[in-house]
Amino acid sequence: MGNARAALLSLASLCIICGAAAAQGTEDKAPPKRSRLLVGVALDSTTMPGQHTSDSLEPSIIWRWRGRFSRQEDRWAFAYRFSSFESQVSSPLGVARFPVGDIKLRPLMVGIDYKMPRGRWTWAAGMSAGWALNSIDTPDDYRARATTVTGADDLWVDVHNSLVWGPRVKGWYDINPRLSLMVESAYLVMRPGLDIRSAGVLSSRRLNADALVLKAGIVYGIF
Repeated sequence: MGNARAALLSLASLCIICGAAAAQGTEDKAPPKRSRLLVGVALDSTTMPGQHTSDSLEPSIIWRWRGRFSRQEDRWAFAYRFSSFESQVSSPLGVARFPVGDIKLRPLMVGIDYKMPRGRWTWAAGMSAGWALNSIDTPDDYRARATTVTGADDLWVDVHNSLVWGPRVKGWYDINPRLSLMVESAYLVMRPGLDIRSAGVLSSRRLNADALVLKAGIVYGIF
């Protein structure tokens, strides 16, 4: 995980360095932006501080829709956020604590951003809220371990959908009319309900599924 995080930081640094190098002499006059859908890839680092969750590092598909012309004034704007990430969930069963499921969280959020164009860079900081569509899977090896350690052969786990909210800072750098770099930092607050049944006993609690998400990526205009 240490090497993976170093790779993410290196990618983010490369985005910023490339943007700064290409921006020399052009900060005062950014090229006009044309209506264009840009699609690309990013590297996502998700750190979950909760006691019973785990961190992850994985690629994702990203996109951007921008207007035909650039706007250079600071302004408020509507924002949306769609994302998806996974975590391993652990829980105490008997005298031991071990994984009981692999959770997938899909936040769907809307909110408001304050956009700040600075030459070829467009920065945005804002707050969003919405609903997280969550699901969980209990692999056979988790069930086998529960049977071995506790003697329970009826391990069942379920996670509820939940409210999600949090702040975000995001930056786009336009290399040219078709190519853009992206860096992003966001914090998501999520506390879904978690139900676990083992040995005929059902327990329910709130899962701390908060997440610090760092992204760095690149997109290319397809039209």
